[in-house]
Amino acid sequence: PAPEPKPETPAYPIKVAVKQEWKGPDSGVRDSRLVVIRNPQARDALWTEMQAKEPLPHVNFDRDILVAVFGGPRAAGAAIKLGRILERADDVVIPYSVSSPPVAVSSVALPSAGLSYPYLVSVISRVEKRIRLIQKEENP
Repeated sequence: PAPEPKPETPAYPIKVAVKQEWKGPDSGVRDSRLVVIRNPQARDALWTEMQAKEPLPHVNFDRDILVAVFGGPRAAGAAIKLGRILERADDVVIPYSVSSPPVAVSSVALPSAGLSYPYLVSVISRVEKRIRLIQKEENP
């Protein structure tokens, strides 16, 4: 008899598409932070913390997850962008970059003029693997 065919293993890495995103120069989140959201309760809490003006995004968490990058205090005009997202055998790697260097913030109260707090929130297909957000250097 012929041997049983083995189930096909996907050829990794697999490119993962961003389905939708929200981004801007100023979120209510003031620290640098990387966030992966897998349920509506976490999304609701983050959206409230962000003080987002946009309506709460509808995300089907059975199919999708959110990944968010908060840049912390940056020079005005800073922006965050994602690189090519790759699903590998054991994880998903999401490279990102921030377009301007961090602004030094001292303990002395600084006027907030000239500062922004950029953010990027993206929807990707749900995976039950470790998500690794990795900062890449921005090319000048």
